[in-house]
Amino acid sequence: MAQDFNYQLKQRVLWYKNLKYIFNGFDYDELYDLDSDPNEMINLIDSDNHKNERQMMIKLYWEELKKNGDHSIYNLDNNPIMKIIEIGPNA
Repeated sequence: MAQDFNYQLKQRVLWYKNLKYIFNGFDYDELYDLDSDPNEMINLIDSDNHKNERQMMIKLYWEELKKNGDHSIYNLDNNPIMKIIEIGPNA
């Protein structure tokens, strides 16, 4: 018997200086340095060398969502699966 699932699969993009962060809802997020990788071929999201940039972009991302009233994703922090993200909206 199939179960019905109601997941909000959302994607948002944030650009800041040379960085581009992509929040992919329930998939892997993405982080690109557009100066060194303008074609976005190397996802830096898991790079230890870019941990500070990743954390900064994620924090900026949640701040922008809150500031702009985009609660469709902001409220997903109440969903248990969202607890796996590094920095959530209430950080």
